Amino acid sequence: MSFLQWNCRSLKNKKIWLHQPPFTTSEFWVFQETFLKADDRLSFPNKIFFRTHRNNRTGGGLLIGIPTNMSGRVIFENSQDPNLEILAIEIRSNAFSFTIVNIYAPHGLDITQVQPFFSTLKTPTFIFGDFNLHHPFWGGKTSTPKSEEFLDWLNQSHFSILNTSTPTHITHNFTSSVIDLTLCSAALLNEVCCYVSDCTFESDHLPIVVSWSKLANASKYLKTIYWNPILRDSNTFLQSIADPTVEIVTEKISHTININTKNQILPNNEYPPWWNIACNNFCHLKKIMWKKARNSVSVPDWIRYKKYRSKLKYHIKRAKQKYWENISDIPRNPKLFFRILNKLTNHNDPDIKNSNILFHNNRYISDPKQQSNLLANYFSAQHFRSEPIPLDYSIDNKFLNKNIELWELQKSIQKMRNTTPGADNIPAAWFKKLDESSLLKFSFQNKENPVSLIVNDFSDCIKRFFSDHYIIATDASKVTSQLQSPAFLAIKVFHIALTQ
Repeated sequence: MSFLQWNCRSLKNKKIWLHQPPFTTSEFWVFQETFLKADDRLSFPNKIFFRTHRNNRTGGGLLIGIPTNMSGRVIFENSQDPNLEILAIEIRSNAFSFTIVNIYAPHGLDITQVQPFFSTLKTPTFIFGDFNLHHPFWGGKTSTPKSEEFLDWLNQSHFSILNTSTPTHITHNFTSSVIDLTLCSAALLNEVCCYVSDCTFESDHLPIVVSWSKLANASKYLKTIYWNPILRDSNTFLQSIADPTVEIVTEKISHTININTKNQILPNNEYPPWWNIACNNFCHLKKIMWKKARNSVSVPDWIRYKKYRSKLKYHIKRAKQKYWENISDIPRNPKLFFRILNKLTNHNDPDIKNSNILFHNNRYISDPKQQSNLLANYFSAQHFRSEPIPLDYSIDNKFLNKNIELWELQKSIQKMRNTTPGADNIPAAWFKKLDESSLLKFSFQNKENPVSLIVNDFSDCIKRFFSDHYIIATDASKVTSQLQSPAFLAIKVFHIALTQ
């Protein structure tokens, strides 16, 4: 996998370039000076974005984009200092984690400001940014006191610089300099390669692409979760603890899932996208029985070989059909329009006919031009305007403090989607498999646990969207229920804050 670092100088008028290489071939995006505000929306297929923005002045802004099959969390953020903007996230990929740090220093980086934070980084780390530092060590023509201090710190730290003398900044009068720097942990120096693109993409900075071989080898894997020991240890832990808190439960369950999860890295073969753990296991068993049956010439071995071969065919066909059904399930999202068209024309399943896919006005649309027009009209007619939820915050609303039953909670949990786990590594399937006695441990009898989190979130929300109001009280102690939902607690806090 690869990282792309770029000072885009306003991302709003350069979004068209994000659909071209090297942006489409890079899994991680690290942008500086995005000029985005808090209310600006930005989305891209298969990308999760972490952003910072300036509140009271124009310019600046940092962005880090990661693939959707990975999880990340912000570990450090500084966006209000006019001389330094920092965004650092920790990314979990398969069985290891690493850190990405994005920096923009418009007046030159003062290493004394970030040195305490850099000293706390333990995992493999990449540091990208527009440092605005000049020094002959990385190809500059002059040096400054700040660059000398930065070089002294670099020589004593565990980081290595990847830049060569290739310019990264070109001004309007065609003078060049090296002010965009890329650093990595010294242990990763033999695993990465770096080059500077030859196109500015309508900016005055050249993109820098860094490839990491470890991510390329670990990207193809199959994960197996052993639920029996996980649930046994989880139930034992929840029954033994008297006063569960969010931090203690998260740490213990996350550790239990990690030690009972097997990540099997596949060889460097071109596996199809629908390849799953069942296909991989039966393919391996088929190869073993083929060698054994051919050497022993035994009838039972040949029977077992044919059995594994038939099961492999069954699982391959099932995986293909399920993958195709997911692709053909057209969501109401215009961003997937061209991806769906590519899947319609490039699939290899002989059982699926392109001419029999679109059924409109009691007939199949088989002409490619008519198919394109029909899909274009369908997506152009969709309105994706988000409507606010019509919640009633009146004092007489008796449903604000309504108790919920255990069966309602269990029913809601069973309807949860099995999405990719976040930074805590706890998937939704773990909650679905818990018994009733363990679920009762989440009654939150100590109301300080959820209320402290909810008060902070809603206080920030109210300050942003209700600037002409102020909060007098955020008391949720009147909520009485043996099994209380954080959603009802949140509504109660929000209700009291608005009415007061």
